[in-house]
Amino acid sequence: MLIKCSIRKVLAITGIISLTVIAFLLVAVLTAFNPWTRAREKAQTELLNSVQLDLKALSPRILQYYGTYGKWPKSVRELEVELPEGVSVTDRFSTDHQPYRIAARGDCAILYSVGPDDIDDNARIVFDPSKDLWVFDSSGNLTNRGDIVVELHY
Repeated sequence: MLIKCSIRKVLAITGIISLTVIAFLLVAVLTAFNPWTRAREKAQTELLNSVQLDLKALSPRILQYYGTYGKWPKSVRELEVELPEGVSVTDRFSTDHQPYRIAARGDCAILYSVGPDDIDDNARIVFDPSKDLWVFDSSGNLTNRGDIVVELHY
């Protein structure tokens, strides 16, 4: 009797574990092939690429400003130059539409975006683009924090 009862418990536990594994695999497969997931990943990549293109286009203009005035601009809005079509001085990750930031540090300047967490870390925490942009922990905080930075040397 004891052996039959133990076998039933083992079978019941094995069945629960099997169902859990199947459910986990089903969620993983559905997520991987979900068109919404792919669309979100594409939108994230496009947004990150746009920010990186903006920073790349603004960088030589900031260096030119330094060469002309002997100091770093306090804001990208001080740059009185035409920008290529599609390039913005407004940080695409800033929810309050602030411009990209410039942090002067001696003989170099750091041009940066607040990044997907929309927190200005003064370019001290660098965003890792290899991680997903908008993944939240159990507390609702972004797991991938930091600013997107370009270091400029004259």
